[in-house]
Formats: sequence, C-alpha cells, structure tokens
Amino acid sequence: MIGLALLLLATTSPDGRIVADVNLDAAGRPGYTISLDAKPVLQRSQLGIVREDADFSRDLTLLSESDVEKIDESYELPNGKRRINRVSANRRTYNLRAASGEPLQIVFQVSNDGVAFRYHFPTTSSNVRRIREERSSYSFLPGTVAWLQPMSAAKTGWKEVNPAYEELYEKEIPVGTVSPTGAGWVYPALFRSGDVWMLVSESGLSRNYCGTRLRSN
Repeated sequence: MIGLALLLLATTSPDGRIVADVNLDAAGRPGYTISLDAKPVLQRSQLGIVREDADFSRDLTLLSESDVEKIDESYELPNGKRRINRVSANRRTYNLRAASGEPLQIVFQVSNDGVAFRYHFPTTSSNVRRIREERSSYSFLPGTVAWLQPMSAAKTGWKEVNPAYEELYEKEIPVGTVSPTGAGWVYPALFRSGDVWMLVSESGLSRNYCGTRLRSN
C-alpha cells in the first residue's frame, strides 16, 4: 500500500444513483467520496476517531468488509407531516484495526435520498474510553455555497446561557467561511453545489457521546 490508496467495496443506494466509496490512503487514513448519477458531489473527506488510548484516524488496517445488508423498515411518528415512514437502504460494515490492535467498525448506509455513516467499537470493557477528537469531515466541490448558523461561544449571552442555538443563519456563503463567533457552525447545515442540495446533520446519539459541531476547515 506504499504510495497508493486501498479502495474498499462501494455502497450504492437501492436505485443505484448514489454511491459512497470508502478507502484507506497510504498512511492508513480512512476517507470517503459521494457521487450522484456518476458525478462527484463530495470530494474525498476524512473519517476517524481519536480516543485517549488509541488513534483510529490513521495507520488503520482493513480486516474485512461485509456483504451489503438490505434495509427495509417502517416506523410510526406520533406527529409531523407523515405518520407512517418507510426506510429502504443498503448497509455495509468495514472492519478495521488500529495500530494499537483495537478494532473499529465504520458503517455506511445509503438510501435513495442520502448517505449516513457511524462509528462502532465492537468490543466491551469495564474501563472508560474517552473520545479526544472526531475527524469526520465534508469536503465540498469548489463553488459550493452554504446556509449556516454560527455556534455561539460557550458561557456568553444573557445569564451566560450560550450555546442556545439562536444565532441568525448566514445565507449563501462560500464553503470554508470562518464563523463570525469563532466557535464553528451548528446542525443542520445546508449546502448547494450547482443544482444539487445537501443537508448535513447528526442523529441517533447515545447518552455516552456528545453532540458535535462543524469547524470551518
């Protein structure tokens, strides 16, 4: 793998229009690209987690890749625009190992209207494992513009209650614009590249993981 990227199996939406390509570069750093109708909408973006006891953002080794798991689920909401909702997607799990020997799973799920990924540590332990940094990134094409709400600086504002997620959205700004508060941007974050609109958000957080924010770089 010297000087070359290791291409992993791609995950495609059920209708075949959206493709998520995952790879490891020569330094063992995981990344991904997203394409729609065979045209790139997200350039190679970084993946990875840094724990206090292990670095899962570089020097990773691929152990295995799962077959595609077809997802077809329905769920009901007590309110909203649609009560009965159905999810159809394809899911693939990439099993990786850090230089320390610790395992990591990166799970990609691709539906007809989007891509989701998550990190999963398959081992259990009575020891506390603290996350130092998340390296997930979104590298948009040149010329992409964004609608973003600045993250308010912590312990500012009335009675120092910030962040309160009540800042005004910056509209149609170039990607890479530095937040006016210096604290980054919150979710959801909306982007447009040509005639393609993309929304970045997070969901499914368990009680042992923090909510995140976007940095400008």
